[in-house]
Amino acid sequence: MFSTVIVPIDPTTPSDTAVPFAAVIARQAGAAVELLTVVPPGGDALEAQARLAELAKEHGLDDERTRVVTAEDAGLGILDAAGEAGSLVCMASRARRPVAELVLGSVSERVVRESHDPVLLIGPHCRPTPDRFASMIVGLDGSPLAESILPLVSDWAAHAGVTPWLFQVLDAPLPLEVGGDDVQDSVYVHRTAERLARTGSDVEWDVARDRHPAATIARFATGLPAPLIALTTHGRSGISRMALGGVALDVARRATVPVLVMRPNEL
Repeated sequence: MFSTVIVPIDPTTPSDTAVPFAAVIARQAGAAVELLTVVPPGGDALEAQARLAELAKEHGLDDERTRVVTAEDAGLGILDAAGEAGSLVCMASRARRPVAELVLGSVSERVVRESHDPVLLIGPHCRPTPDRFASMIVGLDGSPLAESILPLVSDWAAHAGVTPWLFQVLDAPLPLEVGGDDVQDSVYVHRTAERLARTGSDVEWDVARDRHPAATIARFATGLPAPLIALTTHGRSGISRMALGGVALDVARRATVPVLVMRPNEL
């Protein structure tokens, strides 16, 4: 699991959107929350530190768990901080234009694409935080790369108490409703759920046929109790037709719940 949830705070447009989500996740996982700001060389580190301390106080966090780092590139500063063992980055993102691209001053997309550790994205349409997260929707497409997130999902199920929901979006000539009864289509997800259940997790599953995987995943999340969404940033088909990270970012742009994104080690 992780021992620290790192929350990057943009010093140019300070926003605490991700902080409540980080606090809930940290509480469930028994982790600490650390607020992080990256300032450019010559920037006012003291002012940034004071702002972080103020945010920590507002959210009832330990004001000693704040950090200001200096870096030319904010994305690299966050990636360096996230590179420490036992860290999860939880960052707010906002839509820059109506395509699959999110930015935190053009930072969140880079962090998602380059991080070797999972990143929790809080998109612009996220609903208020629940008292605790209860379920985790796992986007699969039949590829080993997409399945590489399953050990992480099992870890979250064991330590954060979330119920995994394995979910596959299959191609369709026309959009159909979630929850079709085509047995053949569901064999892969069903068998994968059975395999994951052997690790001790209570696992649910479902499939859908639709031409718009990101929208379908985001829509499916609205029907589950206090969910998260978990995706790898690359796969073979269905949710993997866009560039690396594209669908994951598109889901985060659309979703009303946080999206956990992991880049497989093979990439």
